[in-house]
Amino acid sequence: MHKVIVMLSRPMAASLRHISSNIFSQLIFGISIGALLGCFTLIDYETELSHFTQRLKTHQSDYAHNTNRNVSIFTDAYVKCVIYIHHTQSHKHKYILSLRDTYTKYCNDTIYVTNSENVRKDFSEELELAFVQTSKTLYHWELYREILKYCVRKKQEQPFWIVVGSEQTFVVMKNLRAMLAAHTPSKCIAFGRIYKIRNLLSYVFPLSSYTRILPQTGIVFSSKALERLVDTSCTGLLFHRSTSRALIRCSDLMNVELIDPVDKEKQHLFVPEGLKALIPNASTFSSKISKGSACCSDHTVSFGGVKYSEHRLLQFALSQIKMATL
Repeated sequence: MHKVIVMLSRPMAASLRHISSNIFSQLIFGISIGALLGCFTLIDYETELSHFTQRLKTHQSDYAHNTNRNVSIFTDAYVKCVIYIHHTQSHKHKYILSLRDTYTKYCNDTIYVTNSENVRKDFSEELELAFVQTSKTLYHWELYREILKYCVRKKQEQPFWIVVGSEQTFVVMKNLRAMLAAHTPSKCIAFGRIYKIRNLLSYVFPLSSYTRILPQTGIVFSSKALERLVDTSCTGLLFHRSTSRALIRCSDLMNVELIDPVDKEKQHLFVPEGLKALIPNASTFSSKISKGSACCSDHTVSFGGVKYSEHRLLQFALSQIKMATL
């Protein structure tokens, strides 16, 4: 019996080795084909990226030309500020008070979006509030799109700009108006911080989209872009759920131009980090300086992740210390 088992086991083992070898060969072949396709599509991707970079350079040149002009002429741009107060925020009232006393004073119109009954009770007579019954945030496209639709319904006859952010967004209004001076709200255009995810999957599957936009830095829309972004083409069961991906996809579908503006030193004008994250501590100060890094551009349009106390600090710096932009 033992001899029979041995005789049968040998061809079975050989067959298993053959099958394993075939599976391994097929796996290697599949990866090779995927990498080859990735190389070909990557060429088109890099070509598209170069065109995108060229557009950025053009807008950068236009912006740099306008930043040297007298700021007083920028008051012609009508800017609406929309601020979403996150339901998980434990200092809602402090944020609203700091926002009321800082940059929102320089918005032509300010709308606070909240689901807090206490906020509505305490500020409804003083501020313009839009009440929503949801636990979603700006990162959920369903809510973000509803906010955009609300702004479209409240649109006025003249073209305008709208900046949508959260309670932790701080907008440098004079810098924003300086940037907008080179553009018109009758164009389908939006500004924000755009970035690309780079990982192994982005090379194996290059046809997928790995471009994102950051809602926390604030996103600026022209009134013309608003009308297109609320189109029903940007909804559905298979559409992106996150705002960072949905806005990219919707802008592409509706032919809305997205711009991530930079200054002459290639510094981004939409900064996602809060002030403390931008200021090096004692242990890393020398290394950061040696690498040539800087806090931010003199023409920064917005900061994300700003605490309510830092709102006042930023406003003090802008009004009293007289930064280069002023």
